[in-house]
Amino acid sequence: MEVPSMGSLRDRIPWDVMEDDKCFKMRMDMPGMTKEDVKLSVEDGDLVVKAEHNIEEGEDDWSSRSYGSYYARIKLPENVDMNDIKAEMKDGVLKVTAPKAEGAKQRHEVQIE
Repeated sequence: MEVPSMGSLRDRIPWDVMEDDKCFKMRMDMPGMTKEDVKLSVEDGDLVVKAEHNIEEGEDDWSSRSYGSYYARIKLPENVDMNDIKAEMKDGVLKVTAPKAEGAKQRHEVQIE
C-alpha cells in the first residue's frame, strides 16, 4: 500500500497497516475527532480520509477553542474488494478493514530455465 498524498497539522504519518490472508487492516489515530467529523471514501482505487473539527466553547473573548484536520489518500492494492470496506471510529481511533477480493490474483514463483 502506498501513501502518495497525505497531510495533517502535525505532519506525521498517522497510519498503521497490517495484512493477513483475508484483508488489509488500517488504523489511524485521530485524537479529538468523532465519527461525525470523519469522511471516508474510495476514489479511483484510493482510500481517502478527510476529517475536521472546530469547537469553540465559552461566552467571552477567552473562550476555549479546539481545531484539528486530517487528510490522507492511500493507494489500495488491486486485490481489495472496494465494495466491502468497513470502518469503525472509537475513542479517536479510526479502524478500516479492506477485505481481499475472492479470486484475487495469486502470486507464485516462476522457475527460470
